[in-house]
Amino acid sequence: MDKLFFFITMAVFSINCLAHNLTTDQEALVAFKTRIISDPNNILANKWLTNTSICNWIGVSYSRKWQRVTTLDFSNFGFSGTIAPHLGNLTFLSYLNISSNNFTGIIPLELSHLRRLKVINMGSNNFIGVVPSWLGTIPELQHIHLDNNSFSGSIPTSLLHNNSKLQTLQLAYNFLNGNIPQEIRNLSALEYLYLRFNMLTGSIPFGIFNKSSLRELDLDDNSLSGWLPNNICYGIPELTVLSLSQTINSLEKFQQIYSIADT
Repeated sequence: MDKLFFFITMAVFSINCLAHNLTTDQEALVAFKTRIISDPNNILANKWLTNTSICNWIGVSYSRKWQRVTTLDFSNFGFSGTIAPHLGNLTFLSYLNISSNNFTGIIPLELSHLRRLKVINMGSNNFIGVVPSWLGTIPELQHIHLDNNSFSGSIPTSLLHNNSKLQTLQLAYNFLNGNIPQEIRNLSALEYLYLRFNMLTGSIPFGIFNKSSLRELDLDDNSLSGWLPNNICYGIPELTVLSLSQTINSLEKFQQIYSIADT
């Protein structure tokens, strides 16, 4: 009898937890919705109805097992507004794509609570402030896309310390300055590094040229200086794209780059 009571109690507890979790996710998305000030495609009015489950909202995917939201894909929705910090309560979220909208303001610190996040794409918006250093604390993160915004300041070194799974770092078309941190050598799985059209200075860290995983490196239109290593092709055997035009002003260095490209 005691065992039966225990199982019934646990079943009720589990159902309550699932209901509570889905309610938490719904509250987070409703808060996100309230920050949208422009919706030219009428997505919120027609596809985000408050009398229907958020599981049926366009751009939202959830896990049937856990009854939690796992994916948000609002790319090219035409949204304008700011990001509600409540999105940090979507703790089962693994994929977040709000690219190609008109979001402004800063990225809330509360998004650092998304410990399961693998992909964050906020490219082609109007975000300001610094690149969030807390992105370096998300253990599962594999792809970061923050290009085509108005981020300023330097590339935070804390972003590069422990991201052992990071494959893509896309920070192009911003207003970043300072040096490319030497700590970039710590990104052992890095395959794609895009830093073009910023205001970066100093030399290219030699650690970049010892990354056997690197496939594409784009540093166009910065103010970098220094030399490329003579054995560049040996340290990055998987490299298929190397773009350094208008970033190093010395003719001798350009000749060295072109000779590498011709081999």
